[in-house]
Amino acid sequence: MTNCSSLRKTPMTICREKCINKNYKVKYDDDLHKTSVNYITSWTNVIQIQQEIMTYGPVTALMYVYENFMGYKKGVYKSTVGDLIGYHHVKLIGWGVDNDGNEYWLAMNSWNSNWGENGLFKILRGYNFCSIELLVMAGIADVSQP
Repeated sequence: MTNCSSLRKTPMTICREKCINKNYKVKYDDDLHKTSVNYITSWTNVIQIQQEIMTYGPVTALMYVYENFMGYKKGVYKSTVGDLIGYHHVKLIGWGVDNDGNEYWLAMNSWNSNWGENGLFKILRGYNFCSIELLVMAGIADVSQP
């Protein structure tokens, strides 16, 4: 990867209330989509998190990030190395078991498709590893809007 210090700084993104695509005719207020409710799915209850994903789709999880997570490439992330460097929200989209019997969550990261396994990663499931199962949030879309 390119050394970040050699890159020019990206200006702060400005939230615009008008689309720059002149062919997109939907008004800003008519294009907003909201949830009717958001909630914590569980406190470390794997079965409840799985039920939520099966019933309503992906959920958001908070996780602790350690230095070695930055260099994740493949496999089940199950060992932290280095200092705790922060917290991160990721999307849990499924789960599985690898060939070695490691149960994992399949998660989507927001860093880009060059990171991990095309932007996805597997993290140990059932042990609240990196607190991934502690604060899992979900929401139900408000479909009453036209």
